[in-house]
Amino acid sequence: MAIKKTFSAISDFSIGDLPQMNEFIKKWCARHSNPYNAILHAIGIPASVAGVVMLFYLKFLTGIALILFGYALQVAGHIFEGTQVGEVMLIKKIGEKLFGKK
Repeated sequence: MAIKKTFSAISDFSIGDLPQMNEFIKKWCARHSNPYNAILHAIGIPASVAGVVMLFYLKFLTGIALILFGYALQVAGHIFEGTQVGEVMLIKKIGEKLFGKK
């Protein structure tokens, strides 16, 4: 499938001497390999970013709606994939650093 080939190419992408960014890209691609997840993220991420931009132009309700719509699509993608949402993973990591592993 074209989407899988695209994600494979992205995961092979390297950004010079930035090993942390390279590792992030590889992990992100591994967690987003399901075609439905990829499509939902391709729509959801721009919608969320557009929502944040709309907040700066005082279109508050439109901005909030776009952010929620974008995140809902991304969460649905992770449900298809069977993986956790990145923000949930980040909050867990922060909690583990602050309070220790459970």
